[in-house]
Amino acid sequence: MKEKILLISPQPFFQWRGSPIRVAFNVLALTELGYHVDLLTLPIGEDKKIEGVNVIRVANPLGFKNIPIGPSLPKILFDVLILMKGISLCLRNRYDVVHGIEEAGFIGAILARLIGARAVFEKHSDPFSYKKGRLKNLILRIYAGVEKLAVRMSDAVICTGQGLVQQVEAMETSTRAFHVSDIPSSLLEFEEEKVAAVRRKLKKTPDEVLVSFVGSFALYQGVDLMFSAIPQVIKQCPHARFIIIGGSDKEIEEQNKRFTAMEWLNR
Repeated sequence: MKEKILLISPQPFFQWRGSPIRVAFNVLALTELGYHVDLLTLPIGEDKKIEGVNVIRVANPLGFKNIPIGPSLPKILFDVLILMKGISLCLRNRYDVVHGIEEAGFIGAILARLIGARAVFEKHSDPFSYKKGRLKNLILRIYAGVEKLAVRMSDAVICTGQGLVQQVEAMETSTRAFHVSDIPSSLLEFEEEKVAAVRRKLKKTPDEVLVSFVGSFALYQGVDLMFSAIPQVIKQCPHARFIIIGGSDKEIEEQNKRFTAMEWLNR
C-alpha cells in the first residue's frame, strides 16, 4: 500500500513563481518515489494535473483572484480555511506524513499531532525579508514566534537555502534542519548550440555583455537593488545589456517608465 502524504501549500497553485514551482516538482518527485499525495492549497491558480496527486482547494468565499507574496489579511483568511479543511481530511484519511510549507508548517504540525503522523515543515523564506510598514512588521514578529513553535513541533525542517538552515539552528530546538535545493524548473537539459543561438539573437553587437535575471519582482528578491544598479553598471560598462524576464504587466510597465525617464534625463 502506498504511503500517503498531506502536503499543504498556502500559495496559489499553479503560478509561475518560486514556491508554486518548487511545490509542483516536489510532488512530482514524491509520486515518482511511490507516494500518494493530497495537495491542499488555495482556490487560485492554474489547474495542473500531476499523476498520483489529488489537488484539493479550499473555498473562496470572497472571490479573491490573486494573493500577493508575503503576509496579508486574505492569507490569514485562507490559513483558517486550510486548517478547517485539513482537519476534515485528516479525520477521513490515514496520512503517514503531513508536510506544511511556510505558515502552513504550524498548521501541518497541529494536524500531524492530531492523527499521530510525522510532521515536516518546509521553510522558504526569512519572515523579516518582507518588512514593510508597522502593521506588517507586527504580523511578521508574531509569525516569527509561530514559526519557532512549528519548528519545535515538527520532526524535520526542510529549508530552501543554507542561510535558512542557520536560522532554524539558531532557534536551538532539537528538530534537525536540512537544506534541499530547488529541483530545476525544467526537466530538459540545455543544449550548447541553442544557448549560443539565443545569445547571438539577443546581442546587438558582438562585444555586448549580456546580464540576465529571471524571477519575480518581489522586493525580497533584491530586484530594487538590481534596478537601481543598472545605470551605474552601464555607466562603467557601456557594453552591458540587461535581459530581464519576470514581473507582472503592471511591474513591467513601471520599470519601463522608470528607464524611459532616465534616458530622457541623460540626454
